[in-house]
Amino acid sequence: MEQLIGSIVATIGVEHEIIAIDNSKGEYGICKAYNKGILQSKFDFICFVHEDVVFETSDWGRKAIDHLSEPEIGLIGVAGGSSKSLVPSSWAPFIVEAERSYFQHYKDDHRLPQLFSTSAYENKGAVRNEVVCIDGMWFCARKEVFQYSRFDEQNFPGFHGYDQDISLQIGRKFKVSVVFDILLHHYSEGVYDRKWMEACITLSRKWRSVLPAFAFSYSRFNSIRQHWTVMNIFVDYLQNLGYSRFHSLKLLFEFGIGRYFSIMPFLASIKKILLR
Repeated sequence: MEQLIGSIVATIGVEHEIIAIDNSKGEYGICKAYNKGILQSKFDFICFVHEDVVFETSDWGRKAIDHLSEPEIGLIGVAGGSSKSLVPSSWAPFIVEAERSYFQHYKDDHRLPQLFSTSAYENKGAVRNEVVCIDGMWFCARKEVFQYSRFDEQNFPGFHGYDQDISLQIGRKFKVSVVFDILLHHYSEGVYDRKWMEACITLSRKWRSVLPAFAFSYSRFNSIRQHWTVMNIFVDYLQNLGYSRFHSLKLLFEFGIGRYFSIMPFLASIKKILLR
């Protein structure tokens, strides 16, 4: 935490407050902690950031305010996806590049930090691109958007799913975007365990009437391709996380049959589950 606070103070470049919710006793999930932080905040712009982040960009606070001062922009981050499948998954779009602008560091000392600066949009020099969901490592919003949205403590009581959920909430009234003029270092790689998977499943069930969602137009061919690419990854996760064949088949039927149903990949998924 001290490293993060030092980084914020040295680089933010605007008047600010740091609200740290004491969770040393494990009383709160991230949604509850963030909702408490919002109530305590006094400024018009709020940033949410993980403890394992260090900022590279100077005056990033001013840049964030500039983005969010445009009335149609409700939420910004440094990583996100231009589509979100109904099939339970992360925010990544999978068949096209994710919108990303950050340094990723790895626990393996032999792997050098990697700069991710990618986009699925044709204009690679854009300072901001619209997405469906952002990653929770760092994101900012105008305080006013929380008149319409709230971190969902009931459905996401732990530490997963909250970022996609708040993106979809805010995205009902405002644009959600990844920005490319704020650069940070991220020092963890994420945990993809059963708790993460259950949060992904909960998110897909909650937003079934909205998903799949796209920030720009996908052809029907690419929409079907996206659906079954994500399904293949989903089935792999179910197997690796020890879900039973019966449970996996139930989830396949729940999320596989719909607008982008295709018989051959559906049968291939059944075969993959049964023959594992």
